[in-house]
Amino acid sequence: MRSLVIARALQGVGGGGIVTLIWVILEEVAPVKSRHRWNAALSAVWSMSALAGPLMGGVFSDLVSWRWAFYMNLPVGCAALIAAMLSLSAWHEAPCNNSSIAYLLVHFDWVGLVLLVGGTAALVIGFSLATMEGWSSTLTLVLVFAGIASLILGALYESGIFGATRCWGFSLGANPKHALLAPMLLRTRTAGIILVFSFFQTMSFNAGTFYLALYYQSVHGSSALHAGMQLLPYTLGSSLVSLIGFYISGKTRAHITIIRTGLGLMATGFGLMIFLDERSGVIVQTLIPLVAGVGVGLLLKTPATALSLAMRGCDVPAVTAGLLLVRFIGTASGVSIGGAIYQSRLAVNLPSDFSLDMSVPNFDYRMLTTLQPESLRNSVLQAVSRSISSIWVVCALCLSIGFFLSLFLKQTPAGDASSSNDETIPSERSSMLQSQFDQNNYGSTGTCKKGGV
Repeated sequence: MRSLVIARALQGVGGGGIVTLIWVILEEVAPVKSRHRWNAALSAVWSMSALAGPLMGGVFSDLVSWRWAFYMNLPVGCAALIAAMLSLSAWHEAPCNNSSIAYLLVHFDWVGLVLLVGGTAALVIGFSLATMEGWSSTLTLVLVFAGIASLILGALYESGIFGATRCWGFSLGANPKHALLAPMLLRTRTAGIILVFSFFQTMSFNAGTFYLALYYQSVHGSSALHAGMQLLPYTLGSSLVSLIGFYISGKTRAHITIIRTGLGLMATGFGLMIFLDERSGVIVQTLIPLVAGVGVGLLLKTPATALSLAMRGCDVPAVTAGLLLVRFIGTASGVSIGGAIYQSRLAVNLPSDFSLDMSVPNFDYRMLTTLQPESLRNSVLQAVSRSISSIWVVCALCLSIGFFLSLFLKQTPAGDASSSNDETIPSERSSMLQSQFDQNNYGSTGTCKKGGV
């Protein structure tokens, strides 16, 4: 298990870097006017992976071994590495001063990294412990509250609201030129709203992917392969709808309208999923997750586009990385928060004379549909479905809050979106605008001026 954890951590480092750099490179090299076409191409790739992933995972689990889900990454990863080396060699970044490894290590925002990543890790571990030891555990409560406090401190530190104020020789604010998150990202209404609902969106989507599969397997007795196929309306549907969203977004620039529609559909879909139970038919099991999946598809890339348009005075990679950081936190929290909700409700809903431990290795969820006598089986399946529904209640509530917040977003007029030459590469103007922002708000010495954003 220790080797698996270490290997997964290494895989996560590489995967996180790949996802972030794909978005950053796209935002840097693609003109605004043609960016929606590149987004559509990425979405097409995502659609194929969303189709292949659950099906291949189910085939491996049922017919061979779950280890093949990792083995297959070796040839695929090597092919991707060769393709990246050949294609990216033609793209050269503009020369940058002080870009040596030593300089980056010295000036890297280590404090922000520890606060944000450490807070996320504490939250995930805390919620995971809650599924095993309950909320009465002191360690669980300490980790959860410490994680929340660390994330709040990290946001305050990165926002630079304290400027260059020092306490006992320690700066209370990140250097705006080296901060993990651009200061503007945490100090404007539009960016703050987008970050909040992006967390809710990714948290809900990840929880939905995991616990919908659990619902199909435990409540309806589906195999891993069959559960993967049942997830297709949710996963593949979201990917295909994102193509439509990109096209509409590129033609109309109605980013905020698309965001509101996506959040509304997600909230509606997760709200309807509350009613999924052991008696739900195949059509209901398919259509309700599809509603949520359509909302997910509309929110796949549109928030990033709206954020980049609203934060034009900021460095493009910093804005993109900030949004992805929040999404990664939501992704990491989705399953653990869902697990804590599920286990706490399951302990209450199960019959008093029956215990169920799904944490046992190789636990076969399908055995729940074969329990005898029938009265016990019905009670257990009802308890499991109700416990999973509790997750959808929380997700629907969070998404409804996100939808309400989106009503306060301002639609960027089409003229504004193209006021700066759309055919120019964003990276050619982002550094100048960021320097102007830093000078206006922090001065030449890095101290925060009064009346900043």
